[in-house]
This record gives sequence, structure tokens and C-alpha cells, in this order.
Amino acid sequence: MEIDWDDPELDEDMRVGLAGFFETKPAYFVHDGSLERGFEVVFHPLEAQQILNMDCVPHFLKFVSRTGCAGTHIHISRGAFRDKEAFLKFLRTTKLVITHPRYLRKLMLRDLDQRNVRTGRYYFRPIEWDLEEVADKWEVPDRYHWVNITDNTVECRFFEEVRTNKQLRTYIKLLEILIEYANSDQTRQELTEAID
Repeated sequence: MEIDWDDPELDEDMRVGLAGFFETKPAYFVHDGSLERGFEVVFHPLEAQQILNMDCVPHFLKFVSRTGCAGTHIHISRGAFRDKEAFLKFLRTTKLVITHPRYLRKLMLRDLDQRNVRTGRYYFRPIEWDLEEVADKWEVPDRYHWVNITDNTVECRFFEEVRTNKQLRTYIKLLEILIEYANSDQTRQELTEAID
């Protein structure tokens, strides 16, 4: 898991202080070229359940929610997918699920930031991508908008902002359900029941 931190108030003292906070945790800091300022906090390597069980994550998400950006995204091992076809099935299904009003309402959890109540902007804002543009990236690893495919992982940035522990848990559990569906012969009905 990575947390992009693009904060105009961020300085080196704060970064050092946060490094101390994570001193005993499986995390490290990197300066990200995609950010004008700030850095990424990277939790690696961790399985989904380990992330959910980390006691520091809720506190950290609450802290970064007061900054300019708390973009959270997940890295999935390529080995999580049976083959390229399973990966493409995962992409197609994910796009359907996160843009379907029924599931989008469920995912958004009706959690609103006070700053955004007036505009009705939700924390969960699904990112759109062109399926054809990312399909070939499995063979030739490359970055395209929401997805960055390497030789080892698939970096998923389905939502622009995930700021609470409840939302993060929903996010991770959804990914687990979708990966299982992509690698199996489950029906759409079984997928719907799993998400519900």
C-alpha cells in the first residue's frame, strides 16, 4: 500500500518525525516524481489482512486527512492473477462494479468531508480508464493513468481519495473479492452476493 502525500506545508522535520512514528513498522518513505512536493509512504511487502490488522494505519490515515492530499492506492502482486485473461477479467469487472450506482453508493459509505459537504463531493471518486489502453500493459509493463504494471506488481488507483480506515478496509476487501472472481468460474450472481 502507498499513501501519496502532496502537502504544501510539508517540511523535512515533519518527514523525519513521521519516519520515527513508523520506525518499528513495515514502511519506508520515498520522494515521488509525480508529486510537486511531499513523498509517498510505502507499506511493503504486506498481505491484505496484514494491512487491515496494522494498528497504526487508522491513526495515520486520520492524520494525513488534514493535509493537502491523502491519495491511497494498492499494489497487487502479478502472481495474484492466474494469467493475462484473469487480469483482463479483473479490469472489466472492476470497472463495472465501481461505476455501478448501486455499488458506488455502498463504497462511498456516505462519508463526507466537512469541506466538501457544500459540493456533495465524496471521498470515493472512481477513476476512469480506457480498458484497451491498459490491456497490452500486461505483456509490456508500463504506466497508464490509474494502473502501473511492473514485472512484479499491478499498482491500482481505483479511487482518487481514501481517507478513513473504514473506507480502506472496504477498498481492500473489494479487491480481494474481485481478484477471486477473476481467477474463478463464479457467476455474476455469486459476485453480487459476495459484494453485498
